[in-house]
Amino acid sequence: MAANEPNKGSTYLGVAEELMTESIPTVRPSATIAEAESFLLKNTAKLETINYIYVTEENGRLLGVLSVKEVFRAPKTKLVSEIMAKDLITAKPQTPVNRIAMLALNHRLKDIPIVDGDGNLKGVVPYDAILSIFHEEHVGDALRSAGIHHIRGAFGTMVHASVFSLVKKRIPWLLAGLGGSAVAAIIIGSFENLLAEQIILAAFIPAITYLSDAVGTQSETLFIRTAAIERDFRFAAYLLKDILTGVVISFVLAVVMAIITLAIWQTPEVSIILALSIFLSVQLSMFTAVVLPWAFSKFRVDPAVVGGPLDTIVSDVVSIVVYFTFANIIFKWLA
Repeated sequence: MAANEPNKGSTYLGVAEELMTESIPTVRPSATIAEAESFLLKNTAKLETINYIYVTEENGRLLGVLSVKEVFRAPKTKLVSEIMAKDLITAKPQTPVNRIAMLALNHRLKDIPIVDGDGNLKGVVPYDAILSIFHEEHVGDALRSAGIHHIRGAFGTMVHASVFSLVKKRIPWLLAGLGGSAVAAIIIGSFENLLAEQIILAAFIPAITYLSDAVGTQSETLFIRTAAIERDFRFAAYLLKDILTGVVISFVLAVVMAIITLAIWQTPEVSIILALSIFLSVQLSMFTAVVLPWAFSKFRVDPAVVGGPLDTIVSDVVSIVVYFTFANIIFKWLA
C-alpha cells in the first residue's frame, strides 16, 4: 500500500465515522500466521468484514495490515509482522466519505482503516459501505451533469420540488431573456439604413446568432458537467483552456463560413464581415458561457437554471452588435 494521503473532497455525503464498523479482525505483531488463521475461523460470525487483518499494538496503534488471502497462503510458523504491509492508506474519522471511496478506487482496496490523530485504529469503512458511496456519487454526478441541483430551504431538492417552486425559480430568468430579445431587436433596428443598402446582411443574422448560441450552449454544458464531477477542478486553468479552444473553433468556423459565402454569393465584403464576426462572437460566447455560470454559482444561484436563458440572450446581443459593427466599418471603408 502507498503512504497515507491527506483529506480532501466535499462532505455532502457524510464522513467516515458515520459508516465505519469496529467489528474487525485485529492481531498483535508477535502473533503467528497460524494464530491469525485460528482467530479468523473462530470469530468470522462476529466480524462485519474479513477482507483484511489489521495489526495493532496493545494500545490500538495501527502498525500494518495483511489480506486474508495472505494469511491462508503464508507458512503457518511465520510471524504476522514479517509479512504485513507497513505503508498504509488510512483516513480520519472526519474524512468525507466520497474521499474514502476515491482512496479505495485509486488504491484498489476493499476496506479503508480509520485512525485518530495518534494513529490508533478506530474501525474501518467496509466494502459494502464503499459501494454504497459510489452509488450515491454516481447518481449525484448524473443529476448534476444534467443540471439538477439542490434547492435550499423549504423546497427540498429539484426532484421533489413543487411545480410552483420550479416555475418561481425559472420564470424570472426567462423573462430576462424576453427583455433581452427586445434589446436585440432595437439594436438591429438601429442599423436600418445599413440593412436597406445591404439587404443580404439580414439573411445571415440567424446564422451568426445560431453559431454563437450553439457554441455557447455547448461550452456551458461542458463547464457545468466538468465543475460538478471533477474533484480537483480549477476554474482559472479550465478558463484558459476554454479560451484557447475557442480561438481554434472560431477560426475554423470563420474560414468555413467565408469559403461557403464566397462560393455561393460571390461577395468578398460579406464573406470578410461574416468571418470576422464569427471569429470574435464565437470566442465571446464561449467566454461568457463559462464565466456567467461560475459567477452565479459563487452567489449560490443554480447555473443550470440561470445560465441557459441569460447566456443565450447575452450571446445573441453580443453577436448582433459585433456583426453590424464589422459590417458598418467594412462598407464605410469600401465606400
